[in-house]
Amino acid sequence: MHPHPFPPEVWSQAVSWLPLSHQKPLLEVSRFFHDITLPFVFSSVKLYILGGSGALDMLDTNNRAFSWDTEQKLVHRTWEILHRILDDVRFARMVRDVTLVAFVDSPAIFEILTLSKALGTLKNLHTLRCYGSSNSAITEIIQAIPPTVQHLLYSTHVSIDVLDRLPNLEFFEYRNIIYFPEDGANDDISSPMPPRNTLTGLKFTPSIHHRLHALSIDVYWVDRIPVWVYNQLTALELSSGDSEYPISLDFICHHCPVLEDLSIVGAVDVGVCSNLPQQTTFPKLQSFRISCLCSPTDEPFSEEFTVEVSRFIQSHKNLRRLYIRFPSAKWFTIEALLADIRELPCLEVLGLHTGWGPLNEDDLKMVMVSLPLGLKALQLAMDWDASTGAHVPVLMTKLSCMENLEFLHIYGTYLRLPLSVEEVAMELKNITTVALTRAVWNIDRTGPDIEMVKWPRWKIKFFAESDFLDPDYAWLFKYH
Repeated sequence: MHPHPFPPEVWSQAVSWLPLSHQKPLLEVSRFFHDITLPFVFSSVKLYILGGSGALDMLDTNNRAFSWDTEQKLVHRTWEILHRILDDVRFARMVRDVTLVAFVDSPAIFEILTLSKALGTLKNLHTLRCYGSSNSAITEIIQAIPPTVQHLLYSTHVSIDVLDRLPNLEFFEYRNIIYFPEDGANDDISSPMPPRNTLTGLKFTPSIHHRLHALSIDVYWVDRIPVWVYNQLTALELSSGDSEYPISLDFICHHCPVLEDLSIVGAVDVGVCSNLPQQTTFPKLQSFRISCLCSPTDEPFSEEFTVEVSRFIQSHKNLRRLYIRFPSAKWFTIEALLADIRELPCLEVLGLHTGWGPLNEDDLKMVMVSLPLGLKALQLAMDWDASTGAHVPVLMTKLSCMENLEFLHIYGTYLRLPLSVEEVAMELKNITTVALTRAVWNIDRTGPDIEMVKWPRWKIKFFAESDFLDPDYAWLFKYH
């Protein structure tokens, strides 16, 4: 049947329901479907400025052949997109989300000026993510941000003096770059720590930034941001690169009355748990993440801290997303939290690190029995006991009963669990995305055979929320 009897709006709605992998082939079906699909495929684009040893750093590899091939592919594609943006006003208006990855060991003046000019033509740009190793390059690019931007992300030390030109800003985010080891199976502190004081010139103005509701910053800035900003926040993420710099949870509790999402990550001393409020301080809280990196000098995770975390969970029964990671904790302290997790009636997204030391078969059974059956996304990080082969059957028996599970990330802190993507895809009928120690596959079941599409490592390191089928999956994957 010819498509034209239906108005373009109907086809546009139908195409919007398709995943990106199914939208792209429609570009080559006909001019009609090309025009319908183009705004969906290119609403989000990724641009790469690479040169010299920068590509090696970007890919976390010493393989120069792999680095060179990747650089050529990504830079050529970037030029094609930039050329289309500068040449086609209609195409420029389609772009709403840009991820910029800049790893160069030279000034890259031509590339930066071209990109800055292209940004000026994006009249509907809502999100800009800037990753890179060059502080000066990112700072210069940020100067070209159009006033329509609602979400601004940075990953290196930058000078931010353009916020007064962003009246639509809703989310200002710092995100540390994920380290992707060659073997993909190391839980050492290999990712670069978040630097202290990643910003210069940060200033919010009440008359301009009244729409700001989400903030992700390093802890250095906590007491340097006006109270009125905290009063209107619904999401707050605190990253620390220095465990000696304390996080003032009392301050957060007193000044964030409408908070729905709280994350505490990085080099955070586990003693922060003793400052968790015992009462329902955040009546609207639906999402909580605490991820504490450990070092030999850190204070051990004691039963006292377990009690504090338990009380916090019990007093916030409306949690829909929960992520707990204490690598220095012993298993029995994490085990004490399982009953509280099981009693959360609204929980849909769970990330759990089982702590220090190998997990035997009985311990794993305890974990799996405690998982809510209604989860749609799950991340388990464990030190697997390699002396037995019984872990996989225990794991899969429970997971196969979770009918709503669509996203699964199994993370081996020291050794990979002998679990294959094929096995997960066959056993879990509704699974759409599988991650095994940071490596990610999309599971496509539309054809006669199950197809598993692996993400390239640069997509994993610099992912956009739109790369996942659900923003909750991006939230869970953000920190291993």
